[in-house]
Amino acid sequence: MLAHQPVKLVGTAFHEAGHSVAAFHFGVKIEHVGIQAPDEWTLGYVRHARQADWETVDVTADQEATALRAITLSLAGGGG
Repeated sequence: MLAHQPVKLVGTAFHEAGHSVAAFHFGVKIEHVGIQAPDEWTLGYVRHARQADWETVDVTADQEATALRAITLSLAGGGG
């Protein structure tokens, strides 16, 4: 293990926590959160439960709220 990896893990944990807090705010269930990703392309992940009410974008008055919720969940981890 490289000396800087623990710092990366702490940063990744905060990043994934941001996604988790956004999910909680919007009532989206989380199946799993991980800070050691299963592949070399990511450092961590949040797996949301499949919920049709937030995964689909309606063409109704709720479209804006649904899109905002999906965008917030994607970007909640912060810059870094």
